[in-house]
Amino acid sequence: MNGLFTGYYPNGSVEMRGTYSNDSLQGEYLHYFPSRVKGVEQGVLVEKGSYKNNERIGTWSSYYPDGTLFTTGNYSNGKFDGIWKVYFQNGKMKQLGAYANGIETGKWTFYHDNGNVYMEGNYMAGKKEGEWIENYNTGTIKFKYNCKSNVFDGKMFAYDAAGKIIDEKYYEKGLQK
Repeated sequence: MNGLFTGYYPNGSVEMRGTYSNDSLQGEYLHYFPSRVKGVEQGVLVEKGSYKNNERIGTWSSYYPDGTLFTTGNYSNGKFDGIWKVYFQNGKMKQLGAYANGIETGKWTFYHDNGNVYMEGNYMAGKKEGEWIENYNTGTIKFKYNCKSNVFDGKMFAYDAAGKIIDEKYYEKGLQK
């Protein structure tokens, strides 16, 4: 297949637009939600980005059905690479973190829909590593724990909404002691 390609939903609205070269997606790619309005050729954008030899490359963005930004981040060799951001439909940040060769790495932060931090910690080779903190939606600490290779390891503290420690447990290689 060579040239511009347009795919359609059963209702006749445009589903996707892209370009093929020697049966391989190349260049800008646009994917749309189905149009719900009669006579409108295409709906709101689902995602946009670029391909090289059938692999996603560069910056990609995806959207909610109302057109609000949902995700944005980079691809390299068809895998997540670099900073990725995910948003709530209200436009506030939902999560922020980095990938290396498709695997989570470094500091990641997750948010409540009110903008307060829900949880944060570090990933190493796609697994939780080190101290992680989870918060109530007010921003007050709820849990603090350590992980090694994605399992609890060490002390875990639970806090009430006022920030007072209400429970303490100890884990070793994921098993409570």
